[in-house]
Amino acid sequence: MESLQHAIAALYYSNCDTERRTADVWLQDFLHSDQAWPLSLQLLRQSAVAGNSASRTEALFCARALHVLLRCSVNKAQKRQKSHVVLAEEDWVTMRMALVVLAGTFAADLHCSRPVLTQIALALSTLALKMSQWAAHSIVPDLIAMLATSGGEVVSSSASMAGLVAATEVLRVLPEEAGRREVSMHPARRADVVEGLRVAAPTAFALLHRSLTAQPE
Repeated sequence: MESLQHAIAALYYSNCDTERRTADVWLQDFLHSDQAWPLSLQLLRQSAVAGNSASRTEALFCARALHVLLRCSVNKAQKRQKSHVVLAEEDWVTMRMALVVLAGTFAADLHCSRPVLTQIALALSTLALKMSQWAAHSIVPDLIAMLATSGGEVVSSSASMAGLVAATEVLRVLPEEAGRREVSMHPARRADVVEGLRVAAPTAFALLHRSLTAQPE
């Protein structure tokens, strides 16, 4: 963990070109290591608690790392290229819940963490697109249920505003991510997701409208 934090600090804050290049090489190697997933999640959780400028930089790097890793992730039976990251079925579910929690956490302090929230939203969107066991027509309703609802109703109290903000950010970037060819996925899956987004558009727009009119109590 300390090596990761040191490399991130050197990459973003060092005045030495050599040190920055060394840090960049180290971080690229890190992204291809088995520790990339657990350490990125761990540092994101720590950064959410710390809340200082250094921790926000660490959080932004780790959120971007998860987004990049998920873009090249596949189910175990689908691996075709060395660059693919293989995730078992239970890993997709675990990662989904971790990202949902992190999205709500960073949405609670947008003055400091808007870029981090956006990267987490992108990562969660990519996961939704590529998680084959997640029914395409259920993605939007499920995201709203996990992030911004309580007992089936959208909530807008001060205690739940973070979840509402997180949900709207994910729904904002999800259609954009669905159209990006950098997100490798089967054409049939992409078509199913796009159709699911089209069908769910009224639900998404209703949530976006409530997010604009909701006021913390």
